[in-house]
Amino acid sequence: MAFKSPNRNQPNAHDPEQLYRSLPRANEAPRALWAHQADVLRTWHQHHLETADVALELPTGAGKTLVAGLIGEWWRRQFAQPVAYLCPTRQLAQQTAHNLAQYGVATELLTGQAKYWDRSARARYDAGEALGVSVYSHVFNSNPAIDHAGLLLLDDAHAAEGFVLNPWKVVVDRDDPAFIPILDVLAPALDPLVAERVRSGTEDGGSAQAYLAAPLGVASVAADLEAVLSEADKRATISRSAHFAFGHIRSHLAACMIYLSYRSIEIRPLIAPTSTHPAFDAPSQRLYMSATLGRGGELERSFGRRRIERIPAPAGWDRRGTGRRLFCFPSFTSDLSKNPAALDAWTTRTLDRFAKSTVLAPDNRTADRLEEEVVGRANPIVRASAASGNVCAFDVVAEGSVVCVAVAPDDV
Repeated sequence: MAFKSPNRNQPNAHDPEQLYRSLPRANEAPRALWAHQADVLRTWHQHHLETADVALELPTGAGKTLVAGLIGEWWRRQFAQPVAYLCPTRQLAQQTAHNLAQYGVATELLTGQAKYWDRSARARYDAGEALGVSVYSHVFNSNPAIDHAGLLLLDDAHAAEGFVLNPWKVVVDRDDPAFIPILDVLAPALDPLVAERVRSGTEDGGSAQAYLAAPLGVASVAADLEAVLSEADKRATISRSAHFAFGHIRSHLAACMIYLSYRSIEIRPLIAPTSTHPAFDAPSQRLYMSATLGRGGELERSFGRRRIERIPAPAGWDRRGTGRRLFCFPSFTSDLSKNPAALDAWTTRTLDRFAKSTVLAPDNRTADRLEEEVVGRANPIVRASAASGNVCAFDVVAEGSVVCVAVAPDDV
């Protein structure tokens, strides 16, 4: 006698807007949708259910996580397909998974190395029983772990270009034996002064400055460049990621852009050929979300799509939001920029006026100096590196004057 499999399909509402009323929400979740959220959900359901690429533009504080989560949960129930919600960083993925759970959306967090993922969590995602919240790198990878979603929800789409290009980006570091041979091959595509600066590292303004090799010059030496990279790949003198990326672009080097600095050489296409990447191209729909989508084709170029339909921000929300943040750029002022001592003193006084502040520094050295000389020992300090993987770290120390010293804007 054959066993009968239970029907795991959950009852679904007519549309995502109605679905929210029936979800098992936490007390912290909004009791009802805002009018503009309902408007966006109706527009998507009525006009873009079968659109392959569609973008939602919602300003910061307008609740795009809830909107996307409802679309994903409704899609999962309606079509019994896996749905993946992608974020740029692990911290953002963790925060998103926490918020979606508060909204009553079935969610599994899938970050870190795929081989260490919880098997039951992955099985629930694969079976379409929960949204998988992960990061871009698990799709844009030579061996993607998220590779059969029916719907991709792409958060912070404006910041994703670097992740999207990863499967086709060859990076050769200065320590790699292939660095100098590649530089020699590229000589006809470089100004002699630039080539010498990259070779010797004696450039003005530091070694981080990047240069673009002349595209016509690159095309003229493409065959020689392929030969050098092939030999380096054969001898395993380039990184593992470069090995896989080179396999994708080796026959198209003449059409690639090449950027050079003292530290590394980067070879990549101008536009990522995402139509050749099934993990991204195969889903029935890709839903892009951002506070700033742009109108000049930036989103299409970043994701390698010919056309992306847009659901614009509701009228008036370009001037509204729920955040209450004051951004200060004291080094841009005419008086403080010329007086470092006065700048530090002003920063200290200003931090003391607020219950919770964030200081962004361009590098760890600057962050260390700010922590020791400007912030002061009286203020509890949280470093972004210490909060990695714990999005609640800032909330836990929110009492009193708190300063978070980050090394890059992406950390917040």
